Amino acid sequence: MTQVTEADIKALIASRFASERLATEWYDTQPIPGFGKLTARQLVEQGRGDEVALYFTAVDWGIHA
Repeated sequence: MTQVTEADIKALIASRFASERLATEWYDTQPIPGFGKLTARQLVEQGRGDEVALYFTAVDWGIHA
């Protein structure tokens, strides 16, 4: 399985933010609900980028908000 990288997550979230700077700020600082107050950056650094991607799939499907 290919590991999901920072670039992959940033590409996934880019359209959700008004600028690349805001997307990066979110990636670096905003804890994701359900992940023990970890940010996307922290999860990706732990090799859990696939979980971040799945989180956004769930958000898109209306499962998480």
